[in-house]
Amino acid sequence: KGFCSACGCSHAIRSSPEVREACIQLLKNIENEGCVDFDVFKSERDPNLSTDSLLNTVGKMFGVLLCVDPKNGGEIFLKAFSGNIGGRWHVDGWVDPVVTLNYQSQHYQEQMKRIQRLGVQIRERRQELGEDMLDDSMIAARQEQRQLSRKLTKEMWQSAIVTNFRKEQSSLQTLWDGAAARQEGMKKPLSRMPPSGFGDCCAPKLLNAASRLSLCPVSLAEAWWGKPPPGGGRVPYQFYPSCKEKCSRLLGFSLCGSSYHGSRLT
Repeated sequence: KGFCSACGCSHAIRSSPEVREACIQLLKNIENEGCVDFDVFKSERDPNLSTDSLLNTVGKMFGVLLCVDPKNGGEIFLKAFSGNIGGRWHVDGWVDPVVTLNYQSQHYQEQMKRIQRLGVQIRERRQELGEDMLDDSMIAARQEQRQLSRKLTKEMWQSAIVTNFRKEQSSLQTLWDGAAARQEGMKKPLSRMPPSGFGDCCAPKLLNAASRLSLCPVSLAEAWWGKPPPGGGRVPYQFYPSCKEKCSRLLGFSLCGSSYHGSRLT
């Protein structure tokens, strides 16, 4: 749930036995098939999308959103994974990411190469001068590297457009700025730039996809699958609510205009 600055109300979406059952079945499919691209023929599956990294390195959250098609009343299930898997942001059968300027885009890769080249120049110059020495070329390279990094990050957040169920749109940067202005429920001030992974969780991806497809969201479930993170706190097949630190900052806007029971708090 979260607060929507567009209408001044809080919105939430409930879970349900039906969507939780669908989510568990999704996790079983992943486990049984040994991959996340099980919607395509085995001969077309990407080895990078196998479950090896999820089992050996760290798992991730998977989510299912139960929707209703207002045209015919039929139920539709959408599925999502948090972040990316095997470097892939787009996988057949799964909803797309909110951020369109992602790590696979040509522009992002070109800018990252420039940033990395500057890093190499800085390291080489440091080796020539000594670890504790600086000169004008190093200072200039560092400044250019920081400026390019900040600009690229800002472009990513501005390219991420969230569409709610009133068909209103807002960038992730704007939603984060609104949360920073309200400072609701935060122990310390929010930074000017959204944190890494903002908008990459299952719930934002699912709701954004449902809105773009003109579907009505009914209920949502998110669960963990794979190796627990180093710090613990996640168990395979266990359900977890959307995170307060990131998701609550945009879910209010994302859910605005949803008319199903449980989607609006008064």
